[in-house]
Amino acid sequence: MTAERNNVLHVAAEQGHDELIRELYIRFREESLLSRRNSALDTPLHCAARAGHARAVAVLVQLAQDCGESILGCKNEAGDTALHLAARHGHGAAVEILVSVAAEPAAAELNNVGVSPLYLAAMSGSIQAVRAITTQGTRRLRGRARRMPCTLPSSRAQVSSCLLPELRTEDWRSED
Repeated sequence: MTAERNNVLHVAAEQGHDELIRELYIRFREESLLSRRNSALDTPLHCAARAGHARAVAVLVQLAQDCGESILGCKNEAGDTALHLAARHGHGAAVEILVSVAAEPAAAELNNVGVSPLYLAAMSGSIQAVRAITTQGTRRLRGRARRMPCTLPSSRAQVSSCLLPELRTEDWRSED
């Protein structure tokens, strides 16, 4: 265990050692090993997603699904899920994996400062991450006969226009 209370699985995830993650899990088969938190309340999945290690993310997700452990919605002390972290850092492949297994539209989940993964993906400039998130939303909404408010973005300007809400003039007025 490190000073930040990272266990060996946190370290392996942070370094992207996907085969080691699988081996450690098999050897230690400890209940809640995948959802164990460090001092920042990060799970190993948070660590892998933040670093952009897509294969490590995939292994952790698969192991969690295999043992019935729910780690996708775990939030750290900032209220970030693994999807928030992958999106913030522009790790498109990790975002794709996370949204593909999300039970509900994870893109709408807000962290402690009220920021969604979609917003973070747009701020990172990652077209791959934005497409993964908006495609997930489009697929889910299509089943309900609804459409996304904008088409899939192909540039940063289009990403911004998708995310910026229409502001009414009264929103700009001061209180005095």
